[in-house]
Amino acid sequence: MVPVARKNNTPKDKNDFKAKEVTYINKADKLNLSGLSEADIIFECINSIGQDSYKAIFTKNIPKNIKSSLKVKYKTIKYIPKFNFQNKDGFSDKYTISAKSIYINLNNLCSSNFIYNGKYYIHYRDTVQDIDKNNNSLLPLANIIVQFIDKGSGKYNIETDIGNGGGYLFTSGRGIQIKWNKEDTNPIKFTDLSNNPIYLNPGLTWWIFLDKNSSIIIK
Repeated sequence: MVPVARKNNTPKDKNDFKAKEVTYINKADKLNLSGLSEADIIFECINSIGQDSYKAIFTKNIPKNIKSSLKVKYKTIKYIPKFNFQNKDGFSDKYTISAKSIYINLNNLCSSNFIYNGKYYIHYRDTVQDIDKNNNSLLPLANIIVQFIDKGSGKYNIETDIGNGGGYLFTSGRGIQIKWNKEDTNPIKFTDLSNNPIYLNPGLTWWIFLDKNSSIIIK
């Protein structure tokens, strides 16, 4: 079905859309992450009713068989910054935090955890590995962005909310503290603490909106 024009300036032709956005809601009894390993970016937050929620952005490979999702939308992606990329050999002297294991408490009920296996990060929802049911594979995460926010993550809107804060970028088993800033309708901007550009590895990026008072352990 081709999307139609709406009053909020949603593009009227499907060729105007740059991505498909798929929302997955994690439930303790069942979670089918079909197609998730083919995403470009996966946003994670606690939604407005306290559930752990994934929002995947697909720009290249959009799986035909997507299940257990709350909603699927065609989206423009002007709010996503144009990241700088380089291969992992260039990170050793710049990213000084050892980050083979990352443990994040999202709230009193949910945690989001990452283990680096020498090639990429593997994500655990609490103690359960995320598996793409389409191909029975793990999610090969090249980068992890943790963005600290002042309000509950279910109330934060990356597309419209302006502000600034801190965070972390993890890649290739190492990490760096970062800053973020968003003004007006421009995409969010990330830098290191000295205002230099940050660099990511090519591949799947996991991006968490996290209350600044939440717990994060890095080993």
